[in-house]
Amino acid sequence: MALPPRPPAVHPCAHLLRMLGWLVVLEFFGGVLLAPGEASEGYLLWLVGAGVAAGLTALVAGGLMGLSSRLRSRPGWVLALLVVGLSLASHAVDRSFLLSPLISICAGLAWIRWRFPGKPGRGRTVFRVLFFSLLAVGLVGAGLRTRRPWRFAEAEVLGQHSVLLVVLDTVRRDHLSTYGYPRDTSPTLDAIAARGTSYRAWANACWSLPGHGTLLTGRYAGAHGAHYEGWALAEGERTIARAFDQAGYDTLLVSGNPWLQVANGLAFDFGALVEAFGHYVTPNAFLLLRLSQPVWDRDRDKGGASGARAFGRWLDARPDPDRPFFVMVNVMEAHAPYHQTPPADFERYLPGGYGRGPAVELSEDLFSLHLLGGQPPQGDDVQRAADLYDGAVRSADGVLAQVLAQIEARDLADDVLVVVTADHGEFLGEHGLWGHVHGLYEPVLSVPLVMAGPGVARGVCSPATARLIDVAPTVLDAAGVPSQLWPQVHGRVLGQGPAEAPVLAEQYTPTLLHAAAQAPSGDLDGFAVRRFALREGQYELQVQGEEGRVTAWRELGQPDVAGVTPVTGEAAAAARRLFDLREQAGATWSPPEGEPLAPSMDSFSREALRALGYLGAE
Repeated sequence: MALPPRPPAVHPCAHLLRMLGWLVVLEFFGGVLLAPGEASEGYLLWLVGAGVAAGLTALVAGGLMGLSSRLRSRPGWVLALLVVGLSLASHAVDRSFLLSPLISICAGLAWIRWRFPGKPGRGRTVFRVLFFSLLAVGLVGAGLRTRRPWRFAEAEVLGQHSVLLVVLDTVRRDHLSTYGYPRDTSPTLDAIAARGTSYRAWANACWSLPGHGTLLTGRYAGAHGAHYEGWALAEGERTIARAFDQAGYDTLLVSGNPWLQVANGLAFDFGALVEAFGHYVTPNAFLLLRLSQPVWDRDRDKGGASGARAFGRWLDARPDPDRPFFVMVNVMEAHAPYHQTPPADFERYLPGGYGRGPAVELSEDLFSLHLLGGQPPQGDDVQRAADLYDGAVRSADGVLAQVLAQIEARDLADDVLVVVTADHGEFLGEHGLWGHVHGLYEPVLSVPLVMAGPGVARGVCSPATARLIDVAPTVLDAAGVPSQLWPQVHGRVLGQGPAEAPVLAEQYTPTLLHAAAQAPSGDLDGFAVRRFALREGQYELQVQGEEGRVTAWRELGQPDVAGVTPVTGEAAAAARRLFDLREQAGATWSPPEGEPLAPSMDSFSREALRALGYLGAE
């Protein structure tokens, strides 16, 4: 039996690329229906973008193939080369060949579709139109159904002022011009400080999950439970978002950080959630979209600009514009990798003649160093690392300006209490450490805290000790929320009580998500143990393990006194105060019996954490 004639108009590569487009759609379908959590706007945006990218690629490739009789005569070779090329591109983007089997299957189906095209007819056309239309409607409907709808308050208002809390993720205090840094890294924060009060604040943990848990509860990580050993807020923990909600406030969380989750409790009490990180985190299967991102990504950032725009849309969508609001915005731009910022910021502090290629390579090396280990920067690269970080900090300050512009455009600026801080800082080689997620030394604990707005003194640099546990009670008090709605905070209202206060910082047993058992770099002796730090008066103390072994202590301004065994004198007294303070605060986390806890989140959030280096390939 003679084979049917080959259709000359459509090359099998066009069929292959069309099927890859539908592969993207099916990946979206599986992600929406099978993910345990909510689907984000990011899924719908990815669906549209990936479909456009695949469609345009198919049109261009099909047209080129149609012009070449030599290629038309060897479709099998062309398909094989295209499969290999796409697989290599997949490896370059995702560092894996997981897409190769799927691409091969699509290639086989494309060959069959080209070799045995079937007879065209009206019934077949109607079936295809109905099938794909219903599938598209079902996909979009599933995505909208699983999205968390915005909820606005209806209760009686029990507060006075709106609050905008901006968290500049990974920004250390001493690299801000607001605090005397010679580079102009924070002009927007400078302006806020000029019309408000600034503090030299201290974080109570060294990475995002416990840091944001403390900001939202006013409690130590050893009590609220969101840290390496707990992964989520403990049952019964209350957040300031719940307090504001019960006080009749509209509440919104705009997050560039995938650790701010509904599943782990940090985002649960907010009436609305915008996952800004969906702007720059693209699932593995969306290969064509990821490859074309430099063309269509107008912001060139980590989601800050799109998050600011979403904040503006939320303000306009509120049914009662006069109702006060509490909005928390996480700005991720200063977090590694430092080169994922607008070019003007990325290159701002690099010396002339230092190429973009070496800068990107150094940025990627720094990103993996503090998670996976490796050779730390040497020579001039140490300063170049600081240059890249400063550019990322300047980018974060630019996003802060865009966020403030949303309230200024709506004539709300004079009525909103603006609070700007950070969840932790960043190591840039101090103590041999890079990045964060480990270590309790000053570079990762020193953070900014600036407040401006109704009732805040103007142009004041307060000498009071400020800690992240103080942010929650200070914000609630300044907004006028009744104290019976507050969480059981460990902090105090700044400006009330003594100016001095001890700074307790905690690092629970680190389980870097690449399963490292030892610190990738630096002087962290006995990495996979609990560590605590106490800063009080003129002394700073580092303690390892529940047995309280002092690994380093010093009088501020003096070199470390390390390896003191047995501990005597002032170090011993400080160690006793440290453990007394933990006992009094109830910051004595004990993991539940059974299997170790692991983070529970949907596939979208896992993709985001994987893009940030926290999760390895599964």
